[in-house]
Amino acid sequence: MAGAGASSTPSSPACVIDRARAPGLTDSSSDGGYAPLVLPRRAPPRLPSPLVRSRGQRRDSAGPGATGLTTGEVAKEFPGNALPSGWDGARQLRAAKATLAGAWLLRTSRGNRMKTLGDVFDDRCRRAPDVPAVVSGATRLTFADLHRWSAQLSLTMAPHVSPGQRVALLLPVEAALAAAAVAVTRVAGVVAPLDPASPVPELTAQLAELDPAALVTDADGVASAIAATSDLSQPPALVLLHAGEADVIERRATPARALSSDDSPPLLQLVAHSPGHRGHVVRSHARVLAEWKALRDALDIEAGDRILGCSGFHSTLFAALCAGVTFYAGQTLPPREVLALLEREDITVLEGVSPLFATLADLPGRGKNDLRSLRVVVSSREPVAEAEASAFHRRFGLSLRQVYGSAVTGAISVNGEPGTAPGSIGRPLRGVRVKVVAGGAIAVASPFAATEFLDDPAATAARFRDGFYLSGDVGAKASGGTIAITGSLS
Repeated sequence: MAGAGASSTPSSPACVIDRARAPGLTDSSSDGGYAPLVLPRRAPPRLPSPLVRSRGQRRDSAGPGATGLTTGEVAKEFPGNALPSGWDGARQLRAAKATLAGAWLLRTSRGNRMKTLGDVFDDRCRRAPDVPAVVSGATRLTFADLHRWSAQLSLTMAPHVSPGQRVALLLPVEAALAAAAVAVTRVAGVVAPLDPASPVPELTAQLAELDPAALVTDADGVASAIAATSDLSQPPALVLLHAGEADVIERRATPARALSSDDSPPLLQLVAHSPGHRGHVVRSHARVLAEWKALRDALDIEAGDRILGCSGFHSTLFAALCAGVTFYAGQTLPPREVLALLEREDITVLEGVSPLFATLADLPGRGKNDLRSLRVVVSSREPVAEAEASAFHRRFGLSLRQVYGSAVTGAISVNGEPGTAPGSIGRPLRGVRVKVVAGGAIAVASPFAATEFLDDPAATAARFRDGFYLSGDVGAKASGGTIAITGSLS
């Protein structure tokens, strides 16, 4: 990476990292290979031994009983990050102990006493460790599998991520993203998901804004990750996931900035990004978890459900894991395979975006599909046209539920009640207030909403006013006291 190869000094011993270890890379240099990088060694944070594992060290080298803790002792001392009862063995115990430093920091830091995504996920693992958590193609991981993976990944992250530092996740909406997000919360880091489909220049701009301590990616994204970070003045540590393992193939030379939140550790979410425009918003774990609970109640999602997520929203994956339901990755599936999967796996909840529903309704074989298990169909992002919703209902006998919201506000309402006026966003979720202000802009006050734009006080002051967020939508009052969207601000 350009800008990362600072020379070492006698007081700062250097480490040599071989970039050629990264699988899936093709050479773009003139000498036929990536030259080893010489980086200043950053002292890892002081963590209880034997938490810190250097790259290449075997995870099972310490031998049985290396932690000195039993499963019961782990559960008693750190209940939010303990392994489910009945999970014994040195590897699981060491992985659990590796999360204790981050868990302790989250629970003892002033103002950070609320539950995190990782806490809720751990609770689900204890309740149903053998239930499938994420299914993607032929890969089927239980909550126990995902728990072990996330704990091992937190071992790798611990020396590189300090509390409040950001960790960018350049991963598809599948199991790896879930494991990485939970691992970040275990080391008290800030989760910042990125879109793997973004072009390299856009990723570079986003990473420059985020200033992450680490960037986590997989073999499919590592080339983009290296290209996107090559021109950064302070490139992040690069963590590569492969076959359930993780390697650090680059190390950050200087400490990254930290971010805090009033009620719980924050999450970062991209709203929109263009040159000269900051697009990340700050939402705390507490607000995001409250939103997901409200959505579960509104949509009647319960443990045992099987959700096929076709929108590509990482929040659908995270919400499913926190609810203890099985998530099926369907973003890249063709419509015929979506229909086959709905029937084969007895899917109970379908989440997608237009025009998926019209495409499914037009597929041949009308009347031959047994979708008796499917009971909830949710549309995200753009509103579904009335003709598309009607075609889907005629084919499958199911009504679409439209979730209205944004990355800034979280979910605002869930539409789909009979007799709702066309264009209406429906009734707001409990605790959410929606009004039309001067100029017709829709303003939202929500316990789920972000509180600011990242490092952009001018944009924050312009859009967050008196407890309300001024959205980009224009609306008018509809029948029944609801609000209908009539356009958008230019």
